[in-house]
Amino acid sequence: MFLLTTFQDIIKVPASQLGAPIEEELANIINLRLANKVVHNVGLVICLKDVIDVGESHVHTGDGAIYTKCTFRMVVFRPQVGEVLCGTLRSSSKEGLNISLGFFDSIIVPPQYLNEPSKFDETDQTWTWNYEDEGNTHVLRLEIGETIRFRVHNEEFVDVSPTGPTSVVGNSTALQVAKATDSDRKEIPYTIVGSICESGLGLVKWWS
Repeated sequence: MFLLTTFQDIIKVPASQLGAPIEEELANIINLRLANKVVHNVGLVICLKDVIDVGESHVHTGDGAIYTKCTFRMVVFRPQVGEVLCGTLRSSSKEGLNISLGFFDSIIVPPQYLNEPSKFDETDQTWTWNYEDEGNTHVLRLEIGETIRFRVHNEEFVDVSPTGPTSVVGNSTALQVAKATDSDRKEIPYTIVGSICESGLGLVKWWS
């Protein structure tokens, strides 16, 4: 679910921040720049793990800031396809379920990946699974706020707003940090598509 990903970037340290040790300032700036942001085709960056290499620093004429090439590792959230996770059922609609992990809410389960047969209740705005067992039908409701177990079916990245010259080590393509703007605020840069259509998945209390 969590990965260590190596990045390279040229970090600008403003002249006003040169009082502290350079390694400390670099770490602070890297965290401010990348933590809690989605990097296109990489995942949701959580925090800095460590700075593994600090290159030479340069000062640009008339600037006063120091520019330093760094190699560093970030903790990234990107579960593998097929991985089973537990979250909280946040909401439901005709389009399916929305699940939250607390720090990440862009998880959906479309109707085709619900338990069969499932039905949407327009009045309560909830889904129910009509589970049959030895000739008896049990109506199991997917209640909002309950803990739900799901399998990662696939993932979707949307290139919202690429910025900066940062690159992932081993990848010549510029690293793209997604930032929502007024024109594309409806776009979600990283979505996990889940599935609960197999035994053991769905609300945890169903199987306890």
